[in-house]
Parts: sequence; structure tokens; C-alpha cells
Amino acid sequence: MVTVFQFLEHLSDRQAADAVRARIDWRSALGLELTDPGFHCSVLTEFRARLVAKGAEHLLLDRMLERFKARGLVKARGKQRTDGPHVLAAVHEGRPRWRAGSELPPVGERLQSPYDPQAHCSTKRQGERSGDKVPLTETCDESAAHLVTHVMTCPAMQQDMTGTAAIHGCLAAKDLLPAEHSVASAYVDAALLVGSQRDHGISLEGPVRGVANQYARGPGFEQRDFAIGWDGERVPRPQGKTPVTWRAGRDEAGAPRIQALFSRTGCGACDVRAQCTPSKDARRSLSFHPRPEYEALNAARTRMHDPTWKERYRARAGIEGTPSQGVRAFGLRRSRSIGLAKTGLQQACTAAAMTVSRIVNWLDKKPRAKPRVTRFTAPAQTA
Repeated sequence: MVTVFQFLEHLSDRQAADAVRARIDWRSALGLELTDPGFHCSVLTEFRARLVAKGAEHLLLDRMLERFKARGLVKARGKQRTDGPHVLAAVHEGRPRWRAGSELPPVGERLQSPYDPQAHCSTKRQGERSGDKVPLTETCDESAAHLVTHVMTCPAMQQDMTGTAAIHGCLAAKDLLPAEHSVASAYVDAALLVGSQRDHGISLEGPVRGVANQYARGPGFEQRDFAIGWDGERVPRPQGKTPVTWRAGRDEAGAPRIQALFSRTGCGACDVRAQCTPSKDARRSLSFHPRPEYEALNAARTRMHDPTWKERYRARAGIEGTPSQGVRAFGLRRSRSIGLAKTGLQQACTAAAMTVSRIVNWLDKKPRAKPRVTRFTAPAQTA
């Protein structure tokens, strides 16, 4: 509990140890006698070291969620949402000699600081930061407290969607899987849309990227103009021609793909060849996902234009306040320690402290904070 209180008030080890000895509110909450001498601040460091050594970084948050679940304060199969900020590494960057781009290794192998080899660089909106990423998942049912159910610390250069399945696996282990999980587009791809529903019964809600096509902004045949015959493995073109090759394979990342290739002779004599391929000697080919992923992806693209879905998806915007609260009130932005494991422990303790703060406010019936309205947008809302 001392560690939870420490991160709740964003205190150092020494300040937390002093609070145990000097503050009557801490002593009362901890059940200590007024004559209790307290302990040295190094005890907190040793406690965190034992958690890291045993791989129990999430123990505090998980035990807390178990108690809340037993009392009906958090439930499975509701609504949850995920997003997270970038965490700055606990290192000071000097003035190194910058190497040319051709000399740089891949970002995953690049040593960003000799003091923390696990800290990596990430670029977002033309800004570069060295450290890690912390996706936070919270409940978002309107009639219940919004509590953090999972926190994950991962390398800064890791793509967000690579952590979606891991988040679902951790929530399944806690018996806190949602029925609906709202995320940003970076957490969604075709395989996750299918896998989330198949493996966990989760409806993964989020916008998906459009199809990259040179004709998307002008006249021409896009992939959606071709009706795929899955049973007969045929993809007839709008003019009736069918491909001569249907080949199952994998793309550069190892994901399964299907390639349909038309004949060079048929493409050469086609009257609308210019709307299919700009090359004079090439033939048209299509590459697409297997049927379950293909249909799930198209269904997700269709629902993005549905006003009902847009209204339901608006609940995801509330997760933006969670990283803001963590950064502004709990010191989530900066790591106190060196190394991914110790940083992960700090973020798990911070998530536990945020959960305590929220459940106390919920039990005290304090209304949730509303989004701040700027002076510029206020007149538009009242008009």
C-alpha cells in the first residue's frame, strides 16, 4: 500500500518514507500505531527489485482488480478502450556526432543511449523521443467507474497493433475481457478483426486504413470493383475476363495473402487496359487477404460511414484523458529507472494509483470531469 500511496502522490522513495513517519493520514490508512518508527527509504527500492526479479510487475494492479471484481465494481463483457503515451527514458542525451542516414542500423537495433540500451527512438508528428510506449486499457461503461484494467510497457518503435492480441490475452487471464474494445486505427488490422472475435468473442471497434491504389483518386478499377468468387477461386473483371492464376502465399511480413494474376494476352487486347494498369507490357494482378480477413476488413470499412457506429465510437475519445491524467498528475511521462522491466513496474504502479483515485471518486459520487471547452469553440456550441 505504501507503494500505491507513493505513486498516488507522485513522491520519491525518501518522501514516501518520510510520509509514513510524519503524516497521520498515511498512518491511519496503513493501520500503523502513532509510535511506529517507520522504515528506511531503501526498503521501497528493495521491494520493487523483488517484484522485477520475480516478474510480478503487475501484481499490485491485478490484486486490486480482483478485489474490485469481487465487489462488482468492475465486470467482464462490458466496453473498454485502449491508448497510451510515450514515456521518456531516464537518461540525459548529450551532443553525439550524428551519422548519415545510410550509416544508421534499423531502429530496433539502434543504441539510443549507452546508459539505457533498451530505450529506443520513436517519431510521431515530426517529433522524436527516446524511451518506451505504455498502452493503457480502461473500462468505459457509462454506468460504472472507469478503471484501468491493463497496462503494458513496450519498446517505443513497436507498432501499436502488435500489442492488441497480447492485451486481449492478459485481459482473458484476468477474466476481464470486454465485449466491445474501442481503439485507434493503429491497433487494428484484418487479422486482429478476425482473431479478436474468433479467440475471445471481442468486437474490435476502430477505423481501418483505406486501400492504397493509384486509381483511388481518379478513374480506374480499384480492388473493390472486382467480385471475388471464393468457392470457385475466380475473380472476374468488370469486362468478364477471369485470372489464369490463383495463388495462396505470404507477403513480405509473412502474413497470408492470395494473388490473382490475369493473362498477358487478355490484358493486352482489353479496351479498358489504361484503367487497369499503366504499363504497356504488364498485366493486372490482385493481392488480397484470405476470405475471413477480407470480409471483416470490408465490413469495417463499410461501418465507418454508418452514423450509428460513429456515435458509438465517440466513446473511444475518452481514453485520451487517461494518458493526460497520468502525465499531469502521476508523472507517467518520465521513467524513474533504467531498463524496460523497471519502467514497466513504474507504469503498473502508476496505473494502480490512478485506479485508486478513480474508485475513491466513484464511491464518493464525484462527477467525472468533462472535456475542456476553449473560448474559441464555446460560442459555436451555444449557437
